[in-house]
Amino acid sequence: VDRDVVTITHALREAVPDCDAIVLVGSFGRGEGVVRDEPEPRAVNDYDVLVLGGRATPAVGEARTRLADHCRADAIDVAQVESGAVVGPSQFGLDIRLGGRVLYGAPSAVAGWGHLAPASLTSADAWYGLTNRICGVLHAWPLAGEDDGGRLDGQLAKLGVALGDAFLIGWGDYHHRLAVRQARVATLA
Repeated sequence: VDRDVVTITHALREAVPDCDAIVLVGSFGRGEGVVRDEPEPRAVNDYDVLVLGGRATPAVGEARTRLADHCRADAIDVAQVESGAVVGPSQFGLDIRLGGRVLYGAPSAVAGWGHLAPASLTSADAWYGLTNRICGVLHAWPLAGEDDGGRLDGQLAKLGVALGDAFLIGWGDYHHRLAVRQARVATLA
């Protein structure tokens, strides 16, 4: 994973040389990503990366495809936001602020994002998470006779997490780390 992160950072700095920061988010940003050992070590699912600032160019899409192959990952999801953008109080912003790992740029690049207490999340955050994951399931749904390569199972698992998150948000007990949320849902169940 560390080698992949160095490769991803280097490629995205080449693709967006004027960016302010590159932030690893999602499970690998939180340090909770899973690595499969067979047939060789590789990240399970994908890497989620946020590029702050810089000009969007076709080189980003090309780098994303090349990096997924090089890192043996299902995908490298790259989102780009304009320089100076701040994500307001939301689950998304909170997760990036508390669970993002700045790979390049100022360590404080996302320090002002999602500035709120986890108990302040609203039902709008829960609905956003659920509908996002429902779309993921629909996107991964295999066509008749098509092998989905396990993508549907992964998306269904993510939908299950979003459902647990919705309950935790409703109870005012959300946490940015997946392991903590899992324990809380198990306790409340």
